[in-house]
Amino acid sequence: ELRFERGAITHFAVRMTEDKPVKPEPPAGSFAAGNYFIVVNGEMMAAYKSSGFFQSISYDEENRSDAVWSFDYDESEAYTIHTSAGKYVAINTSRKPLMKDSESEAVRLVVEAVDGGYTLRVKEDESYYLQYKPSTGSASARFGFYTLSAELTPTLQLIPVE
Repeated sequence: ELRFERGAITHFAVRMTEDKPVKPEPPAGSFAAGNYFIVVNGEMMAAYKSSGFFQSISYDEENRSDAVWSFDYDESEAYTIHTSAGKYVAINTSRKPLMKDSESEAVRLVVEAVDGGYTLRVKEDESYYLQYKPSTGSASARFGFYTLSAELTPTLQLIPVE
């Protein structure tokens, strides 16, 4: 019980038994943090990568733990993305995707609703987006960070996963 009296000094102490940071919540009406599949044209982004790009696999909700992405909102007013194994999506200086163990190394993404889907723009470099690149010649379909262009698909479907 605390007592406050005019002209008197009140002493009190606070005992903190747990020290857990509180994650900020996205603004009301914006994209909700949670678990999602990232899908474009029946293809979804998988957690494993090849040659600096995330693989594209056929969309199938069954047995696809390698394709579930957790979106967390943070104090930078952007989202980080990680796998259930705790690997965070990051980028190197050439804007190639990497997987890192630490949230502090994760790329911050701004999620914006557009045309029935979402764009995921790199907060630190606004000209780069997470996009889908269809297969061309010998290159297979993949997801990566690119500047906007007519050959790529910047609008992604983010399908909630229970």
